[in-house]
Amino acid sequence: MGKFEVVLPHPDERAHRPPPGFHTFYMNQIEMGLRFPIPRFIAALCHHIKISPSQLAPNSYSFLLALAVLLSYHKLPLIPYIFMQLIQIKRLGPGKFYISHKGDHTYIKGNPSSHKGWMSRFFYIKCDSMRDPWRCEMHWRDNVFTLAPRTPELLRAMQEEARASGEVGPPKKTTKKRKAPSSAEKEIRRERRKKCGSTARRKTKMEGTSGDWRWRRLLPLLPPS
Repeated sequence: MGKFEVVLPHPDERAHRPPPGFHTFYMNQIEMGLRFPIPRFIAALCHHIKISPSQLAPNSYSFLLALAVLLSYHKLPLIPYIFMQLIQIKRLGPGKFYISHKGDHTYIKGNPSSHKGWMSRFFYIKCDSMRDPWRCEMHWRDNVFTLAPRTPELLRAMQEEARASGEVGPPKKTTKKRKAPSSAEKEIRRERRKKCGSTARRKTKMEGTSGDWRWRRLLPLLPPS
């Protein structure tokens, strides 16, 4: 992972217009648990819902981190499929979103009720890594994708976690069984074998005949015994 460079904005600079190569984040996000590099499961979730991590309200980070601890305790994979079953995404305003419990469940508590003026306390950051250090879309959007991924993602994640913990071995390669030939195919194969056998017999007979013919021609040239 490369080094991160942080730049504090001038009074006339704005959050939605970072310098080239930089991205905007907020001080309150840092206070609520955001760290760099961004945790892989948060980047994967942002990649799925198609927004930048910097568009999440500060409480979203403390909520996601606490939820990750809870899921890890119950040995559940930290993948978008699981998160999308447990969270709801609310739009706070243009380009800002808030992640919280789905429905009336409140199993994670303790977040501040508000962060007054948090949108004015921002900074710019970039990474000098040649590869993509963010692993998700970093451009701001004004809409969000809220559908859960398909179930196979959960199955793959659980299998990988089980293999990593040593509970199961690597997946075995399945060998395809040959389909039993039909009666028509058997008959065709028998005919082919008959033709091949008769051709081989004719060839052997011809070779023997030509050999005798050559021997008869050589007899007069041999000296008498």
